[in-house]
Amino acid sequence: MLQLLVDEGAHMEWEDHQTHQTPLQLLQQLDFRRSDIGLVTSPLQTHIAGPVFHEDLIDTWEDWVERCGFSDVHRAVLTHRTRNMSLKDMLSGTVADINAPCGQMGLTPLEWGIYMRIPNTVEALLECGADVRKGYPLHRAASWGDVEALRLLVHAGADIGLPDDDGRTPLHDAAYYGNADYVEELIRIGGDNLDLDALDHYGDTALDDARTRREYYDEIGVATSGHDQIILVLSELQASRDSRSTLGCSRAYIESVEDLWMPGSFPME
Repeated sequence: MLQLLVDEGAHMEWEDHQTHQTPLQLLQQLDFRRSDIGLVTSPLQTHIAGPVFHEDLIDTWEDWVERCGFSDVHRAVLTHRTRNMSLKDMLSGTVADINAPCGQMGLTPLEWGIYMRIPNTVEALLECGADVRKGYPLHRAASWGDVEALRLLVHAGADIGLPDDDGRTPLHDAAYYGNADYVEELIRIGGDNLDLDALDHYGDTALDDARTRREYYDEIGVATSGHDQIILVLSELQASRDSRSTLGCSRAYIESVEDLWMPGSFPME
């Protein structure tokens, strides 16, 4: 398929707008990710793709790493598995700031570890001193629905209600991407303190995001089960809270009226 697309004139140097990677660099990146999340790339496929794109794999990878401005910590996160070394062992040999963001995209090594979904990376970085208050690691985990990372980050002190630069909370991102398990875990952790009414800079709640995205997915024929579940859960939770709030107000009103009754007076009709 790659060869067919190239033969038909596909742009081999086109870069993704978010990560600024070419197709070959993206294929290399996928090699580092978990095999249990539905990805089907392999080192063999990447090796085969090199000649198709008329590029040297090592040079291509190094070019992307340099342009992104990755620190030694970022590099360790990205490459420790291919070197058959533990991340902690690689980090012990570097003096780079473990919390410093990369130059091009501004992501910390912890955020990159979550984004790449490399096994045990989050736990290792936290043990080595990564600060959960640097960047927005919970938001990165929300976009993937990474519940394991969520639990580790919250245990390390991450704020589940922290808004990002657009005013979006982790709940917004999880609802937007249809990650129902993540939403339910946020609800379990946050309880009544989880702000369902938090508005981003566009005036949308997490429930608004889930509904909007669900409509879009439905229009293009993509499964909406995750968004359906989130809409149901958030709607029911919101209704439950509203009901308790109304009941609480009613009780407070009755008590205030009872306090006004004077001894010997007749109750108000």
